[in-house]
Amino acid sequence: MTIKYLCGIDYQTEMDTGLADFYDTIEELKDAKSACWGECGIVRIELDESGNEVGHQWVVKQDLKWE
Repeated sequence: MTIKYLCGIDYQTEMDTGLADFYDTIEELKDAKSACWGECGIVRIELDESGNEVGHQWVVKQDLKWE
């Protein structure tokens, strides 16, 4: 099993399209998505050997403050 991290919005909208960006660590995701990860949230995802999702957990809760 492989553990990856992704932006919450990518998880919600891009998982089925294959366009989601996966990161090896939370720090890599925060660096790449520095402008939005706090609002979008961060999802820890578990992938099987074929790259299929077998589980996920929100590690940073989504907080979409539309102001």
